[in-house]
Amino acid sequence: FLLPKEDRVPDWSLADEECFFAFFAGYVDAEGCIRVDRRGFARFSLNSYDKTLLSQSQAKLVEAGVICPPLRLDVPAGRCNSYGIISREDYWGFSVHRKTSLDILFTRLNPHLKHRKRRQDLNRAWKNVRERMKKRKS
Repeated sequence: FLLPKEDRVPDWSLADEECFFAFFAGYVDAEGCIRVDRRGFARFSLNSYDKTLLSQSQAKLVEAGVICPPLRLDVPAGRCNSYGIISREDYWGFSVHRKTSLDILFTRLNPHLKHRKRRQDLNRAWKNVRERMKKRKS
């Protein structure tokens, strides 16, 4: 709210992987979802109206070895929800489901996340991933 809003990852962040993950963690603190679903699988998702920023972030994650599908349109502009609120813009998102990719992602986010709830969610989901990875090796 203090800076002009830009729908892109800053160049300084894209130039260095560690800087990118610090920047990305801040965005995840604000917009991300880290959870264990009702079937017992850890999930990560990120949704917003910032299509370019999400697309750049998804590409950078793939470069870092995190397997995640391309962006998807979750809510098209003009759609009315059950509360009668009409979406003015397209709402985009992507997710990460694979254990090995979640492990890489959580390892890189862990030092940078600041939001208490998001850290709790990460720890719970990361424990789930590690337990499932351990079972797979047995």
